[in-house]
Amino acid sequence: MIERNNMFDLNGEDFQVKTIFNGGKAGLVRNVAISVELKQDQGSNSPDFKLIATDASGSVNSGFYYITPNPQKSADDNAKWEKLMVGRVLHAAKAVMGADYSFPSVSSSKEAFDVLFKLISENSSNKKFNIYTTYGTPTRPSKYLGFRFFNFIEPANDGSTTTLYPSNSDLLTQIEPDKNDSDLNFTM
Repeated sequence: MIERNNMFDLNGEDFQVKTIFNGGKAGLVRNVAISVELKQDQGSNSPDFKLIATDASGSVNSGFYYITPNPQKSADDNAKWEKLMVGRVLHAAKAVMGADYSFPSVSSSKEAFDVLFKLISENSSNKKFNIYTTYGTPTRPSKYLGFRFFNFIEPANDGSTTTLYPSNSDLLTQIEPDKNDSDLNFTM
């Protein structure tokens, strides 16, 4: 005889409404709030920073790690990656601070991340932004909605103009993985 637990935790996770940012729809999302979350547990594998966008139905985030050189890459490749990642964070900071803001000089990518995320965190709370989300790219699909890699954020405006347009590399629908042959029922 199987013993069953007939207890229901009505406050438990099984009964909570799950919401998805923008209803799970990729593309331009207008008038969202953004925030920054710092790594809490220094011993964990969580990102050093999370940039979070929140709308009425949920949130989406992108994690950023301090750059460490990849020993399998050349010094030039590591430097290009470092510059690319700092540029991505700078893009978000420019949306928050404005195109005319003069950013301070920094001596490392770590210092750049610290300065830029501090500026974003301290100056974004009463502002709204437009962001562009995707399910990755055709060559790197994701089952999760996330920010487009570049050109993903701008200050919200009156709604008439935007710089966030779809590109050929945007995957705007969630890709279903192929089923394994063992999951298919073939009858002969």
